[in-house]
Amino acid sequence: MIMHAIKLCAVLAALVAVLDVENAFARGGRFAARAPGSAAPSEARPDPAAAPAPAGHDEPAPDPERETPIAPAPSAPALGSSDAPGTRRGSARGPGLADWLYWYETNRERFEDLRTVTRVTEANPLFHLGRAHGPAMGRALDALAPADTAQLQRAVLAVLDQPGHWPDTIGAAYLALGKVADQPRHVERLLQGLDKSKSASPLVRESAALALGHLRRRDTEQRFAPTLLDPVRERLLAVVEDAAYQPRTRAFAAVSLGLLGDQPVTAAALQPARLARTLTMRLIAPDVPEATRVGLLLGIELVAPDPAPSDVRAILRRCMQDGRLGTRDASSTVRAHATLALGRIGDASDAKAVAALLNSRRTPPFALRHALPLAAASLGQHEAARGALADALHGAASSWREPSARGLAQIALAELVALDARAGSERPFEGRHNAALLLSTTELGTPANRAFGALALGAAARQIDASNESPAWQAWRTAAIERLRKGLASKSVSPHERAAFVLGLGLARDAESGARMQAMLVDKDAPDELRAYAALALGHLGVPERSVRVALQGALDQDASELLRMRATTALGMLGTASAKARTKAVDHLVAELTAARSLMARGQAALTLGRMGDGRAVRALASLATDDSVAHETRAFAVAALGLIGERDTRTALARVREGANYLSGADVLTELLDIL
Repeated sequence: MIMHAIKLCAVLAALVAVLDVENAFARGGRFAARAPGSAAPSEARPDPAAAPAPAGHDEPAPDPERETPIAPAPSAPALGSSDAPGTRRGSARGPGLADWLYWYETNRERFEDLRTVTRVTEANPLFHLGRAHGPAMGRALDALAPADTAQLQRAVLAVLDQPGHWPDTIGAAYLALGKVADQPRHVERLLQGLDKSKSASPLVRESAALALGHLRRRDTEQRFAPTLLDPVRERLLAVVEDAAYQPRTRAFAAVSLGLLGDQPVTAAALQPARLARTLTMRLIAPDVPEATRVGLLLGIELVAPDPAPSDVRAILRRCMQDGRLGTRDASSTVRAHATLALGRIGDASDAKAVAALLNSRRTPPFALRHALPLAAASLGQHEAARGALADALHGAASSWREPSARGLAQIALAELVALDARAGSERPFEGRHNAALLLSTTELGTPANRAFGALALGAAARQIDASNESPAWQAWRTAAIERLRKGLASKSVSPHERAAFVLGLGLARDAESGARMQAMLVDKDAPDELRAYAALALGHLGVPERSVRVALQGALDQDASELLRMRATTALGMLGTASAKARTKAVDHLVAELTAARSLMARGQAALTLGRMGDGRAVRALASLATDDSVAHETRAFAVAALGLIGERDTRTALARVREGANYLSGADVLTELLDIL
């Protein structure tokens, strides 16, 4: 839950292989590294009073017309081959923002379910049809035992109440308390975090602002009373309006208002439709910093009811089409986020406007090129608009030259294909927007777009399960899996590209490829990146055979690369969803890893995987780490974050709605931070 500005261009977890591990750290979020030139804290305990406070201003946006490559530490190996997307031939540069890794990292929560115990048996026809597993069947995670809940809360409050902690650890504790709170005194403690007189660190205040949004409870029996939540909303709205707070604190307050949008409310001014209008009026005010505008747009898309107010959509549509926000020009970043917000709350008429921009003869500006496919994917929920959107995306994927924009168009088209399959249509799209486009993109185009095509195929094939009795759709799934197998077997592409194909097979749950994945994982002569994604693909298959479990545990060897260890750790957690027995083995192994691992990265990944699994048996070990003054502050932040994840009883985190389908290429500091928080 690291609240400093960790730029997405400084790489997410998947890129740890190309980074100097000593410069990588996390605040309870995904592993990330500081941008070049910034200082990352070491394992040494710092002087809390000397901890630098973030500036609170927007960072300069990257050059809008080029993909930004990542420069690894001098001693780090390059990711994939020298010809991987975003690299220069002969140089040791990592992938640019065009790379498929970024899309997967941003959207991983929709695929990596570590919290639901599933049972997929031979009764499922797909078990025999291509050895592919269908959707998860089983039960939601059991409630925490009262003793575990109490211990978890005590540990989080102990971190908050002990002076002198590193601000990142305090920030993680506020976010954790928001997830585990169940008493009015907990809510009051969160509100105290907004008090400017009680904290010298803006990081802590912005953590507290976002933590209040985590008071959202999906279970109606666990929701707080509106008499308790109404004052919280009023306080958040006051923060949004108060220019004395830093722009990002105001932005996170707006996001929290959105997260609380479906919770009980009594005050008329706080009803979702009126609150959406209030946030929109603040959005178009002339004195609002850009970071706060992005937060307001995220809040609007979260809080707006269905159907969304027409006047709110009109303002967003004008911003998308003309780049105007009220009486002023909107920045390209704000325009991109307005487009995505419209995609998430718009109707069929808004879908036509998005399709028109996709079909425009003039290539849209850089930021808008990435927002339009994402908006189209969301608007595909309107069945009447799906065909026109698919046509437009087909054209964009075929004509746009920029790899990342084309890649997002491919992914968006895959999402429309999946929607059509789930809607019960008898056959795949026909005509110009035929689903064959996805099949062709694994063979045509640049390496970057072949890799995006592999993920798109896997994501779409994942949705075509045994419940879909259409022979045409099952034939499409079979063809998609064959394309993915062919790409994985090809020796003419780089290991980086093959890693996308093996992950695509994992997403598609192609159990017949399990033996090949396992062979790649245990092949110590294979590139570490390919082994890492073979491990993750095995986790997606969810088959807890002993040989698979042993292979994954073997990948946690101390001499293995950090990327391989991270992916194998996640895969072990995913295997824990296969059965209660597999879950017990996974938890036991990961708890042992908390103390056995030698590096910060390995300990942190074990802690966060345990948190994502949500198993109460990990509470004692994590609470011990969180409250141990002899433990490095980064490790304590990881442990506190993991406790918060365990206490968050929903199968998906509150921020999953923000991250899924997010425009991670927008360059917005606020979104970059939200992508890093768990």
